[in-house]
Amino acid sequence: MKTVEIGLWTVNIDPEKTREFYKTHHPITEDCRCRYCENYSLAAASFPEHVRMHFDRLGIDPQKEGEVFVGDDDGKDMLLYMGFYHAVGELVEGPKQAVAEESGLRFHFSEQTDLVPEGFPEPVLQWEFELEVPWLLEKEKRDTDE
Repeated sequence: MKTVEIGLWTVNIDPEKTREFYKTHHPITEDCRCRYCENYSLAAASFPEHVRMHFDRLGIDPQKEGEVFVGDDDGKDMLLYMGFYHAVGELVEGPKQAVAEESGLRFHFSEQTDLVPEGFPEPVLQWEFELEVPWLLEKEKRDTDE
């Protein structure tokens, strides 16, 4: 484990152990095949560098197991995705209710965890985020009532 500052928090993290878990785990679209998860997975492959850096620093593969969902879909080109992933680590210090924002990525850490995948190494730290993501699938796919 190494101690790092990320946003407003100091955390002990083990990105290598986290990465190891995600390498062998299934894609996010295996649990949910809805058009929003499919679009998120496609967009995650080309997230901007500043967003990829956050995932990589924690050892998280954004196309793998996680929980993501969309707020209201108002038909605009960008959708607000919210969700969370897990990393091997623990919170050392930092605010419990604050949200950091860096170049459109809003995030925070929580020691309260939900839907931790079976076999995920401990200790578990939950990283929660909000991010605007472009709609990349064909328009017809977006207009369906899945």
